[in-house]
Amino acid sequence: AQFMSNPNRMHWKAIKRIFQYLKATRNYALTVGGDGPTEPEVWCDPAYADQPKVKSTPGYCIFIGQGAVSWSAKKQSVVAVSTTEAEFYAAELCGREVVWFRHLFQELGLMPIRDPEPTVQRMDSTTAISLLTTPDEISNRNKHIDVSYYWIREAARQKKFIFEHVPGSDNVADIFTKALAPVVHAKHTVTLGLASPTPTVPR
Repeated sequence: AQFMSNPNRMHWKAIKRIFQYLKATRNYALTVGGDGPTEPEVWCDPAYADQPKVKSTPGYCIFIGQGAVSWSAKKQSVVAVSTTEAEFYAAELCGREVVWFRHLFQELGLMPIRDPEPTVQRMDSTTAISLLTTPDEISNRNKHIDVSYYWIREAARQKKFIFEHVPGSDNVADIFTKALAPVVHAKHTVTLGLASPTPTVPR
């Protein structure tokens, strides 16, 4: 949508690929439920824009049971100057959604109000996890980050979140922010709970 004012041949080619994918997956349906955990399972990852003045795109997905119930991929409101900073912003954006789900679960009686278990948030950046879980770690890499984003550090200190490292190839949120190989894309599609009566891997 951001290129509608001045599209070119590359964008037209991308549109055709989108319609090809939609045609190949028209029978897919999002499944929910199953025997998975009742507490939220969270994955987040950004697509870092390494060009000046270009904003990164964070993505996240939240699972309840064996299906995705919330997901997002939208451009950040600030420019990240490193992949670590982009990961930090992605975790903060995802954390806000997780807090809402935690409050909802508490109101529904599915999560205790007093001393609930922390929500595991999976990321593929050990540096970002260190930045999120070490409140006193200030360096040239992070001292410029706006303080309004640091609430997630306090939330981690209060045990609302635990940040867990996963390999990049296993990060389900990658499907929202990156162009993936067909096999990896198909794997993440299945993990999200998207299924077809006759599953096929789109080419």
